[in-house]
Amino acid sequence: MTVTATTRKKIYDGDNSTTVFPWDFHLTEEAQLKVYINDVNIPQGDATYPWSFSGTLPGATGNVTFTLNPPPTGTSNVLLVREMTFDQQTDYLPLDPFPAETHEAALDKLTMQSQEVNEETSRAIKTDINDESGADYTLPSPVADSVIAMWNPAGDALLIGPTANEISNAQANATAAAASAAAAAISETNAAASAAAAAASAASIEEFVLLDVPEQLNGSLTVFTGVPTSWTSIDMSAGGTNAQAAAAAGATKARVAINFDCDIDASAVVTLAVYLQKRALTGTPSNTYRRWQQIHRLDAGTDVTFRGIELDVTLDANSDFDIGLQRNVLGASITSNIEYSVDLVGYWAPA
Repeated sequence: MTVTATTRKKIYDGDNSTTVFPWDFHLTEEAQLKVYINDVNIPQGDATYPWSFSGTLPGATGNVTFTLNPPPTGTSNVLLVREMTFDQQTDYLPLDPFPAETHEAALDKLTMQSQEVNEETSRAIKTDINDESGADYTLPSPVADSVIAMWNPAGDALLIGPTANEISNAQANATAAAASAAAAAISETNAAASAAAAAASAASIEEFVLLDVPEQLNGSLTVFTGVPTSWTSIDMSAGGTNAQAAAAAGATKARVAINFDCDIDASAVVTLAVYLQKRALTGTPSNTYRRWQQIHRLDAGTDVTFRGIELDVTLDANSDFDIGLQRNVLGASITSNIEYSVDLVGYWAPA
């Protein structure tokens, strides 16, 4: 026999229906044929997938027939492969005949053994043909839950890599670091914005002087306390009379201070905001000049006090301004107490 086929295996897709699978590589013994389903070796007498062999030996064609159940559906999950024993049984004695068939059978076996070695080494990890590093490619002994190998600092030997837990922790730490960096960037941006606002506020105050406005213009507006349930509008200027009087006296700016005492129960999260609205004295109040100042998010079970949160509003002889508070609640019910006061700090005119 000559060995003309260069392959040693056939791979098929199981479909839970086909039972006959041909083989087309050289065999000299039936025991050389092995059958695998989903990478598991299936002996001929297997209880679930028994199979029978057919073909003339030695030869290069035949069939494997599953006699009870067909292989299950899958991609490349049925393998027929030749597996040789690596021995040499031909014995040459001095002055004995030299039969051609015996000699050729020994050569055929060597060829098939070489094919098997070549097929397996072709699937092995290899270095580039130009590699002259002299590195040691011996794998270290296995360590559970670890990366197979990594190069040492010198790049000339392999080491066991980090464990799965170390990799997971590194990923978590990297995510936390990225979040921290993002938060730091946001904080930096907010700090810059706050600094800019503070500078603008300081500059605006430096450019104005506090007017000596008669006490009656704001005496009735000094304090307002209560427990808001949604929007609670507080008219700080008594229908515009005080604002107009201040504007007539030359004021172009008013400043108010908001104080809070908050006791939030354990079933809610509360967000407080200040509503500052400038509106025309005639017609329906407009939101054209509305401005919002977010105060704070109050978590459940907290007791928080704020003092002296200040807001400015511009004035003119034909406008009024209102202040309001908003409370947004997350929770099924709320028994929290939120007391507040709003103080008119004063009126300012350009310096």
